[in-house]
Amino acid sequence: FGKSVTRLIVGDNPFNGHSYIEYQTTGQEMKSFYTAEKILETLSHIEASGINTILPLADPFIVRLLAEYERSGGKLQYIFQPYMPMNQDVSIRQLMELQGTIGVYHQGTTTDFLFESGRCEEIRSMLAKYRSMGIPVGLGTHRPDVILLSEKEGWDVDFYMACLQNARRNREGEASGFLTGKTKASLRFYPEDRPVMLDLIASVPKPVI
Repeated sequence: FGKSVTRLIVGDNPFNGHSYIEYQTTGQEMKSFYTAEKILETLSHIEASGINTILPLADPFIVRLLAEYERSGGKLQYIFQPYMPMNQDVSIRQLMELQGTIGVYHQGTTTDFLFESGRCEEIRSMLAKYRSMGIPVGLGTHRPDVILLSEKEGWDVDFYMACLQNARRNREGEASGFLTGKTKASLRFYPEDRPVMLDLIASVPKPVI
């Protein structure tokens, strides 16, 4: 899409206390460690290491830190995961004020929850809202069947954000932890999920992160 993106892209779950290993490091420990100062230090270290793109959560705290990072000369690019508890019209306006915003994708667990609830029209409606930003729009999911449906029906997406692990096993119908506050402590990963998603990724003509 006209941008140069390093093959390794950095996520920011630890910045937000979004832990998948609660038994080892809790979300609260992550948030205590990643102060505003530490996050800004980390962003500079990422850029200095040669990585040029990150996948930040679009919550107001992170967005303000990224604005500060840019004011200090930071040049990283951002492919945003929306922060669903926030009004998306307000969030979109804030994201487009940042120089480094090059993409946005529909938040994965919200995609899966709406798919499981038979509410795919709401996904397509939100994709149209993101399309108004004038940047590439993606679809996040943990489910291979969501990507298959999107491809079959021709949803208006430029790329996919695909998890190799189907984190929706035994969690169908649950809303995003950003909304419910539920931790990932009970989440289990199954090795047989990975080849299923990898085979699908290989068959999809669109770019997949």
